[in-house]
Amino acid sequence: MTLTAIRPRKSKTTKAAVATEAKVFTIWGPLGSTGKSTLALNLAYEFALLGQRVILLDLDTYSPSLSQLLPVQESTSGLAGAGRLIRQGRFSPEELERLSINIKHGRTQFRLLPGLPNSNRWSELTPDTVQQLLAVCNLNFDVIVIDVASNLEDALTVPESPTTRNTVTRTAIKLSSNVITVLTPTQLSISRYLNAYSELDELQKSRTLILNGDTANQQQLANAIRSLTKERIQAQIPRDEPALELAESQRLPLALARRKSPARNAIAALAHKLLA
Repeated sequence: MTLTAIRPRKSKTTKAAVATEAKVFTIWGPLGSTGKSTLALNLAYEFALLGQRVILLDLDTYSPSLSQLLPVQESTSGLAGAGRLIRQGRFSPEELERLSINIKHGRTQFRLLPGLPNSNRWSELTPDTVQQLLAVCNLNFDVIVIDVASNLEDALTVPESPTTRNTVTRTAIKLSSNVITVLTPTQLSISRYLNAYSELDELQKSRTLILNGDTANQQQLANAIRSLTKERIQAQIPRDEPALELAESQRLPLALARRKSPARNAIAALAHKLLA
């Protein structure tokens, strides 16, 4: 199976589109390889399979990676271009379509807005960038999936910019319908999550806690999280390295690389649950 990236064509109907209340899912996890970008990609595809109009936004200003997980060949200024047009007051659904890429397989498709070409350009993005980007996405999409960086600190600045380093992540979390929080079943991942918990909770109360992977002491970890935060783990994605490695090597969602994978089944069930 192959997944193709198609250069977007200018829409003739976007100006007449009626605004809808899109569901905004921001995928966040503490520092470390929790698999949040892989989950963001696969959720976007599962939502599309369910008939939703989906756009996947790479707003990770540290290590944007979604373009590397998909067969993206043509170049586009993506998020950087969107930020520039927003500052100029010229951003529109037509410009979003031009800057994004249509990822299509058969009848299933979703759009991808690639991330920054260079992480040093983070200061070009402001809270208004995220707000205006989501407002335009809301015009033509049912579901917006956002991949963000892990860092939440609010006091990191540089002299040449009034924007704080992690403003994109913080704003995306604030504006979300639901933050999908991804943890791995390790003491380090749980510890880092607990360190960030207060700040995350202050930014967004509506969250879904996901355990990515399995281990013999996962019930003990779940009990510790519940004891310290009163949160329950609401879904678990089984460890399935062969399927994940195959999907990554073929640059495909799990549903295309190994449809009956236990990890894929868990993500499909999660997509159903989130839409419900």
